[in-house]
Amino acid sequence: MGARDHKRPVHIRVKPLDKFAWQKAVMATELGATTKAVALGLSVYGRRDGGNCRPGEDTLAHGLSLSGRSVRSHLETLSGAGFIDLVAKGYGNRYGSRCDTYQLTVPHDLLSRLRPGAKVRLPQEIREWLEPPF
Repeated sequence: MGARDHKRPVHIRVKPLDKFAWQKAVMATELGATTKAVALGLSVYGRRDGGNCRPGEDTLAHGLSLSGRSVRSHLETLSGAGFIDLVAKGYGNRYGSRCDTYQLTVPHDLLSRLRPGAKVRLPQEIREWLEPPF
């Protein structure tokens, strides 16, 4: 199986996606506590519509009292789970640097990722995208 055969997970982008609705969805999942903390920390630095999240790994690590390696690991977990998309890769050179830029997203299988037995009311804008049309 070649590199082209690898399927990328399907993420739903709700435009505009209110970041507070996204935060509620993240909190209702079975993600680990530190992954949730990184997710919420990332969202603090984004626009209200879930775009332009670019605090930088060092800023997140310092604010959450984690190592940079730990932050990178949890960002990869969030990306793999479909909760964030890397929109632009950061860079650093002698002229300056720029942090990675992320977009908050909703995974297509969010309902299966919720905690069992959790009585969670997902925001209407997310439910509309997840419920099949009848």
